Amino acid sequence: MSARSLFVAGPFIAAAALVHGACSERPSAPVGPSTSCNFSVTVNASRFGPHGGTATAAVTTGSSCAWSASSAADWITVDGASRTGEGTVPFTIRSFDNTVERSGAITIAQQSFTLTQSGCIVRLTSSEIAFAGDGGSSDVAIEASDGCRWLVENAPSWATFDPSSGAGSATVRIRAARNTSTTTARDASVQIGAQVLALHQSEFSDPPSGPTPLPQPACSFSVSPVEAYVPSAGGRGSVTVATGVGCAWTANSSVPHMRITRGTSGTGPGTIDYEVERNPQTYVTDFRMAAIEVRWNTPTAGQNVWLSQFGNCSPTLSSPMTFGADGGEQRQNFLVESPFRCPWRVEGGASWMTVFPPTGMIFRGDGTLVVTVAPNTSTQPRSAVVIVGERPVTIIQAGR
Repeated sequence: MSARSLFVAGPFIAAAALVHGACSERPSAPVGPSTSCNFSVTVNASRFGPHGGTATAAVTTGSSCAWSASSAADWITVDGASRTGEGTVPFTIRSFDNTVERSGAITIAQQSFTLTQSGCIVRLTSSEIAFAGDGGSSDVAIEASDGCRWLVENAPSWATFDPSSGAGSATVRIRAARNTSTTTARDASVQIGAQVLALHQSEFSDPPSGPTPLPQPACSFSVSPVEAYVPSAGGRGSVTVATGVGCAWTANSSVPHMRITRGTSGTGPGTIDYEVERNPQTYVTDFRMAAIEVRWNTPTAGQNVWLSQFGNCSPTLSSPMTFGADGGEQRQNFLVESPFRCPWRVEGGASWMTVFPPTGMIFRGDGTLVVTVAPNTSTQPRSAVVIVGERPVTIIQAGR
């Protein structure tokens, strides 16, 4: 090879060497830590009563993980703002006056949760009412959850209802006009909420001619109470029947968890004793009802006594409450499933303390327990127990 050839080839070889060196020393792409977002969502309530309410969902995740919330139902309102890291989402359930349960879904951090809302409960204390041919009036009691609307439908032209619509519990006065027929009785089926009330009116009869017969003693009846709340743990109670001597009545229950232990029938004034078993359900809305059917032979036919029993209705309370020897006042605010207005009352106590609310009175919903303790003049400590709903609270006071 000539010197010229070597001279020409030299630069190409050097350039190739530079190119090869550059390729072999090219740095690799930097490798950083991968980020994976996991979400844990806890919803503190999934079942709601007809009044609706507010609840929250808590989200646990990494501080840089983004998420949002949304609702698939127009009756559930969710704060849909985007968030990063851990947080809490409030959501609101609107009130509901239908009789059929409904369900809807919310999505939080890509996780779906189903919420259920029960419908309104409307009951009648009587299922049928009878009128004489010359007309008259009678009352029917409507038992409905607060805010639940109801309407009288399919009322016949010969009967009027006052009021004919409303919300919540009420007493309706029914007035029947005189039956113009002397041979044909008339009947009607009236719908109130989801309940049916049967009306019957006999044919009209002219009063007989001749001397007016002497009036016969009439039997009138009343029952007290007409409704009662039974603790979720079960319990016993009694119903009083007031009537005249010689007036007969019967009492019956058709549900297995409630038994009449005394007073299934009687003549004249009497008492019905009953016993209700424990409600095995643990959620407050899993309530159940039972009726003691008290019946007698008059146009009003009888009266139902409704016994309502919630699921676990115990309030949230701290125990014990401690006092020094000088006494004083303490109070506790507590929750008793306020959307469902759980019933409760205060029982127990001691002579050296006063309790508010007063013992024995029935209240509903959230409340405040106020305990006032007198000074202890003894060197020995003393204690007592107060029952709020089904929750015992121990009161302890130190000695001198």
